[in-house]
Amino acid sequence: MKEVVVLLSHFLKLKNKYFLLMLLVFCTGCVSLKTQKELSEEYYNLGNDYFDLENYSRAAELYQKALSYNKNSKNTTINLIMAYQNNRKYDDAEKLIISRYEEKTDDYNKKLILLLGKNYFLTNNFNGAINLFKEYINTYPDEVAGFYNLGLSFLKLGDAAAALENFLKAYDIDKSFVPVLYNVSNYYYNEKLYKEALPYVASLAQKESNNDMVLYMYAKILYELGEYETSLEYTKKCYTIDNKNKDYYLLTARNYAKGFEDKKNTFYFIDKALEVGYKPSELAEVEEFAVIKETYKNEYNELLKKYIK
Repeated sequence: MKEVVVLLSHFLKLKNKYFLLMLLVFCTGCVSLKTQKELSEEYYNLGNDYFDLENYSRAAELYQKALSYNKNSKNTTINLIMAYQNNRKYDDAEKLIISRYEEKTDDYNKKLILLLGKNYFLTNNFNGAINLFKEYINTYPDEVAGFYNLGLSFLKLGDAAAALENFLKAYDIDKSFVPVLYNVSNYYYNEKLYKEALPYVASLAQKESNNDMVLYMYAKILYELGEYETSLEYTKKCYTIDNKNKDYYLLTARNYAKGFEDKKNTFYFIDKALEVGYKPSELAEVEEFAVIKETYKNEYNELLKKYIK
């Protein structure tokens, strides 16, 4: 009986050692997995740094390295696709998108569809982009991205009416989306439909208060609608942001001439426009200056003499 107890005790000791060995192996595996994930994240973050520096080639290399440690990282995959596209490696981008896409309605696959559409767009395959974005809209009818990108694709094909239709649908979904506001404003502005443009460009100017090109579009529309005083407020904002743009000074002068018949300020801002590069010969085409030029002919000619070589 004593021998049996000794043997059993010995067996239990061996069993405990075996269990301890298995536990160590398991824990080592956990450490290894954690280390790979950490390495993947480090390469991913480093890739983002190079992406922000617009070194897309190096960013792509680092994203690839990150994926070698964690091939299932969705964020890394998305950023690698964008790095390929920004580096004009469109074939690589498309191959990666197709290899990762699944027929699932989740955020990851949604991004992959949009990136594939972008790939078609960037390679001038606008019909392919249109078909893809239409499919996207069928799946995600409440997403602004589908209608917006569809509008851009139609715009590239020269179908401005279809582009506007989709921009307006995008606007109905999200009235604060700046790219849509810009494209709708720009369409109406180019078509000289100033009343139609006004609500969109007013909202855009509010959101892009430091964008002098947007503010100039708004000032120009206000001028065309006879809102001279408000137009002047925005031309002042424009030349405060960029004091070397001749168009801003010229529009200011036109406002003073047509809206107020203010000779002093009209001449002052004509002078500013000429000072930063406006040609004296171009002034003859500005109808608003006709009355002031005729009434104050000598002073006007003296002003031009400074800039005629």
